[in-house]
Amino acid sequence: MTQLSTPECCTVPPIESRYTPKGITQEVNGVICYVVGDQTATRAIVAIYDIFGFHSSSEQGADILAALTGCRVYIPDLFDGKPLPLDTIPADTQEKQTRMSSCKTRATDQVFTGLGNPIHYSELLTSFGRYLISQGFASVGLYGLCWGSKPAAIVSSDGTPYSALVLIHPSLLEPEDAKKIAIPTANFTSSQEDNDVIRAFNAEAKSNPSIGSTFITYHYPDAHHGFAGARANLDDNSLRASFQDVYQRTAKFLLQHLA
Repeated sequence: MTQLSTPECCTVPPIESRYTPKGITQEVNGVICYVVGDQTATRAIVAIYDIFGFHSSSEQGADILAALTGCRVYIPDLFDGKPLPLDTIPADTQEKQTRMSSCKTRATDQVFTGLGNPIHYSELLTSFGRYLISQGFASVGLYGLCWGSKPAAIVSSDGTPYSALVLIHPSLLEPEDAKKIAIPTANFTSSQEDNDVIRAFNAEAKSNPSIGSTFITYHYPDAHHGFAGARANLDDNSLRASFQDVYQRTAKFLLQHLA
């Protein structure tokens, strides 16, 4: 795949299938976070993980972005340590379906019962971004993985504290979401999203006068949904290359739009 670089984004750390995250766990504005990157950084990035919560592969992605951009990167624990167990999906057996229906984590509430759905995180994420700016960051970027793309899109409307948005193999997006986004946006998709929904979302984004001129897309036809998050398969050469590429593209886009 094409290798991307900017003056601040010249090399990509090697991708590791057995990975020890480089960041720390820290409470930030009342939220437990995974935090990585230069403590003297003037710009920040907030990541919203997928429904499986913290995972070494999504943390590796944050570490890569910190290295490529020089930004301080934060992953807030929206699920309070209770994500959906990774082995529950796909719910393709009776045993898994039983576990799914009986699982009362906040993560399952958000997708499967409608309680605490992504819109309920608007206030927390808006407050989090404003807090980072109050701490001296000149600008804050935002990206979401899978489920995380939905709350990321919701909080990127008028008045958002965030300056740029990246959606990575997004879930739950609707074309209507694109009409409300007010900051430069990139949409990086995999082979398994609903093509009709993605096409309609992209069309609305391009027609949105606030973001149309800066909106970009990139499609990974050989990568599965979740390839950049908890479901990453970094033992596969092709998927590892896609993982590396999507974080390069994310770094380049955010650097272009963070002051």
